[in-house]
Formats: sequence, structure tokens, C-alpha cells
Amino acid sequence: MDGDRGRKGRSMAGVEGCTRVSKGRCEAGGRESVVDRRRHGGKTRWFRATPVDLRRSGHVGASCGQTRGDKATGSCQQRLRLHRYEPNGVHGGSHEGRLVRCAERFLEGANTRERERFADPRHTSTVRPGFHAHAQRMRPPSETVSHPTATRVEAFFPGAGLESIPPSREETPWSGGWRERGTKGASGAMAAKRARREPTAREKIDLAAREGDAKAAMEAHDEACARGETLPTHACNVVLHLCAKVESQGDADGKDASWWRSKAQSVFQGMEEKGIQRSEVTYTSMARLAAAVGDAKGAAEVAEQARAAQCGVRLRTYAPALHAFCVQGDFECAMEVMESIKAAGLTPTQKEYAALLQTCTAKGRRPDGQKLLQEMKTSLEEVHEDTAMVLRRWFETDARPWKVEQDEVDAKGTLRKCQRQLRASDLTEEERKAFAEGIAKVACERETKPNDFLQFKEWLEKQGPYKYVVDGANVGMFGQNFHGSRFQFRQIERVVQEIKRTEPEGSKPPLVVLHVRRVRNQEAEKKPNKAFLQRCRASGGLYATPGGSNDDWYWLYAAVLAHDGGYLVSNDEMRDHVFQLLGPEYFSRWKDRHQLRFQFNSEGLELKYPPPFSRCIQQLEDGSWHFPLQDSERWLCACPEG
Repeated sequence: MDGDRGRKGRSMAGVEGCTRVSKGRCEAGGRESVVDRRRHGGKTRWFRATPVDLRRSGHVGASCGQTRGDKATGSCQQRLRLHRYEPNGVHGGSHEGRLVRCAERFLEGANTRERERFADPRHTSTVRPGFHAHAQRMRPPSETVSHPTATRVEAFFPGAGLESIPPSREETPWSGGWRERGTKGASGAMAAKRARREPTAREKIDLAAREGDAKAAMEAHDEACARGETLPTHACNVVLHLCAKVESQGDADGKDASWWRSKAQSVFQGMEEKGIQRSEVTYTSMARLAAAVGDAKGAAEVAEQARAAQCGVRLRTYAPALHAFCVQGDFECAMEVMESIKAAGLTPTQKEYAALLQTCTAKGRRPDGQKLLQEMKTSLEEVHEDTAMVLRRWFETDARPWKVEQDEVDAKGTLRKCQRQLRASDLTEEERKAFAEGIAKVACERETKPNDFLQFKEWLEKQGPYKYVVDGANVGMFGQNFHGSRFQFRQIERVVQEIKRTEPEGSKPPLVVLHVRRVRNQEAEKKPNKAFLQRCRASGGLYATPGGSNDDWYWLYAAVLAHDGGYLVSNDEMRDHVFQLLGPEYFSRWKDRHQLRFQFNSEGLELKYPPPFSRCIQQLEDGSWHFPLQDSERWLCACPEG
């Protein structure tokens, strides 16, 4: 309840007939307090009491309609809620006397529940008068120090039960109440309230999830079912997830895998009987349980059920079945699962490829392994150390001798040990066109006004292609991550000038793509910035994307149409989810060859062109394979001997 709101949430500010009687400091029994009383037609109103630092002032200041930002005498750390007063000033007397009379009148009209909550100072956010701020002062001298004001307040309420406050609570005299240790404010009161009652089944399951206790979660689920309670989907999924997790990591209670699977199966069937919606997490947990007990076919069936239910299957739904088949050495069934993954529009990771390649190594399926290597070359950029071990085993078990070792590459792309020269892997003309069409399709689907992007395509067909495309927002905001920073047109101008200096005279200028709000603001109207924008417009080197559009689609599409020799000037890592819609098989290879990074330093501007080789899986003309290692500058090289 904020500001001048009453008990029912009604604000007293601006109400006709409600006038402020006084506000300021007053002397009450030798101590200062803040008084702010309102008068409104002689009716009873409710106001907020402000506890102050008892260590300094030793009293509770009362403020009628005080806002959260107001300051009372002393250190006001917390607000108590709702005190009643008589707006016509009938309470009179000292400040403590008025407070006691307010509390007395409240108890006269309170019901049993309100009296109990009133007498419990642990309810720091419930309705009670401020004399609970003195509760810790009313305890025996051996536990705390008595206070004269508290004694007078206690005289009015001898049976309030304040002396029975448990000493295990943490005392905070300045806060005006008791709080659970480690909590503060209303949240601490709610935590204390929840601690005093029996937790619900859902709360027990959530607690078991935090502690990783599958047994406790299952017991809470069974208790809820015994009471006829219907749990939500999330609670059932938590139980299933814990069952799958404990099975994969081992059960401390000694229960075997079949026991956990049977219990999970009962939860799974109960969801169907009670009409509880099954989600992708539900099916994934059941697939993991089936794979954990060696039932690879059962895991594959669960994955197909999830696809039929149209609950948004993910790779993790199919992965348990694929890995289970690989463990069993059933390569044909594992490849069927792989085809299902591709049919669902999902992209396998190197874990799936490594599992399949390991199966081929164990079963001696060399032709199938060669096909997997070709797929890995187009689908993966780097390999993890674990995958590198599988690859090493694959080449070492071949009848043809291979020399497998880790190597380093120099700046020109030459491997130091095997002396092979790495290539620059770029998109073919057909792949580039398909990539550009994919960008245009996604842009039209994602833009609020698709016609804006179509107009840009028409404009680019007439004006383009451009060899250099500049991400104006990324260049202009480079290094501007401090207070008082602003968009720097000068940085864009320096990039344009450097590109013009390196290009032959008469070449097409670079295309600067900026959002329209960047070129129509106060910063753009400054004389040097305005002159730069005018020169760009005159040369055809500026395109302002319209309002409501995403300029990322514009500069990316223009850069892709720049053919093999085009560059995108940007430090953007382009890791947003929108770029993942374009497909990794095209996007990563194009980015590796066409992103031109920049750096402003004390020596000026530095443009960092892509290296003369591509960091990707490569098979050279002599049949050698080279795999870049993840999180490392080293490569795994497999070269045929002889």
C-alpha cells in the first residue's frame, strides 16, 4: 500500500474535505516525532505508521499518509502497515498516548484472527499498531533492556502475548518488528508464515528439486494422488526429471532402474488419466528413463509419441534413443533415429556424430564412417577434445596407416608439422543465392512491414552490389559504453575514408546502413555530422532503414549479395537467435570469410581482414583430414602415410 491509501486501497490525497492538520516535528515526552494528521468529515481513517531508530529516538513516529520516500526522525528502515486514528483530533495527549488509544480502538473492533495477528510481531507486513516495535523491550531484563514507553503500552494490553515471543527470532530494534533470520521486510514475514503451516505437495516437490531428492518428490506426488489432488504439469515434470536424473547418476537407496521407471510410468499414466497436459519435458524424461534401463526401442517410441503430440520436440527428445542404440551397437536403428532428427528440422550436434562414428569403429563399418565424416565437414565447425579422441581412434584402426597428431597453424594457414596448406572455404554461387533468398524470406516474415524490405531489395538491385557494407550502428557505438557517451558519426566517417583509401579511384563507395532514427536526431543535425551524411547520400552510400524495422537484415542481405569479394564491416558476433534461423551450414561459413572487423586505438583505425584460410573441418586433395579443436588454436591432423 503506497502513499495516502486507506485500508481498502483508497487514496486520501485529493479527497474533498480531507485537510492536513499538521506536519512537522513535535515534542512528545521529551522525544521528537513526526506528526502528519488529516481531518476528513469526522470519519475514521487508516494511515501508515513509521518505525524509527529506537536506538536514537526510542519511540515510534506516526505519519498520516506518508509515502515510501519520506524520512522520519532517525533511521527509517521499514514501514509498518495500517494504523487507525481519529481525524478530528479526539485522541489528543502525548504521541505515545495517541498511539496506545489507536491500538486500543483497533482491538475493540477486531475479530479473533486479527487479534492473533495483531499480537504477533513476526507479521511485519500485517495490520498491527506500532507498539510492536517495542516488543523486544518488554522482555525480561536478562534478555533485553526495558523501555518506559513499552511499559506504558504493555499496561493497556496485559494479555497481548508479547512476552511469549520466541527468542530464536533475530531482533532488529530499528525495524519495528521481528524477522526470520536471513530475510527482511514483507518477504520475511511471508516466509515465516509459510514455515508455520504444512507445505503443499507442489512446495514439497519444488523443495525436493532444489535438493535433488527424487524419493521425497515421489512421496509428495503419491500423497497428493492419495488425497485426490491434481498436480500441475510442471510438478509432474519435476518428478519425472528427478527420476531420470537419479537413475543416470545412481540411487543411494539401492533401488534398481526398473523400480524408478515403474514409478515414473505411473506418474506418466496418471497425467493422462487426470487430463494433465503432457509437455516436451514429460516425454524427454520418459525417453531418458527408457534409455537408462537399456530400452532403446522404448525411448524411440516415446520420441515418436512426442512428435505425434505436436508438443515441440527438441533434439534432447531423440538423443536418448540414438545413444542407447549406439551403446547396443545397433547402427541401423541409430541411423533411423538420426533421420527422424533431420526430418523434424533439428540439427545434430557433435555428440551424436561422435556416438555414431564410435559405433562404426567398433563394428568396422568403414563406408558408413566415411559418410559421417563428410556430414561432419558440412555441419560442424570445430570438434571437442572428446570428439577428437573418437576421431583418432577411427583413423588408427583403419587398415591404411595414418599419422594422427595435433598441430599448429601459422598466419598464412600452413600447418607447422605436416606442412599442409589449409584452404579458404567459401560458399558456392548456388549456396550464396540460396543464403540470400533465405535472409529475404526470414526478414519478410519477421518485419512488421514486409514491404519496407522489399523496397530495399529493389533499391539494391538498381544501386548494388556493394563490395563493402558498413554496420553503421555497430561502428558508431564502438567504445561508447560509459556515462555521457553518444553516437559517433566520426568513427563511421573514418571507416569510410580508410576503405576509400585502399580501393582504386573511382570504385563504388561503401554502403552505410543506419536506422532512420540515427539520421534524424539532434546529433545528426550537428554541422560536421550533417555534412558527412549529405556526402554519403550524394554518392549513393547511405541507406536509412525505416522505423519499426531491424537494420540487421538490411546490412546482412546487402553484404551477401556482394559476391566472393564482399565484406561486412562490423564487430557484431551475430549470435542472436534471429541469425540462427538462417541455418548454420551457410551462415557460419559466410561469416568466417566476409566479416571485416575494426579497432580504434591510439595509432588510429585498424581493419582486420579475414585470414587466408578457413577455420573449419577440411579434407585436402591428398586425402588428409584436419579438424580445428574447440577452445584452442590447435588442430587435429590425420595424414595418410606413404
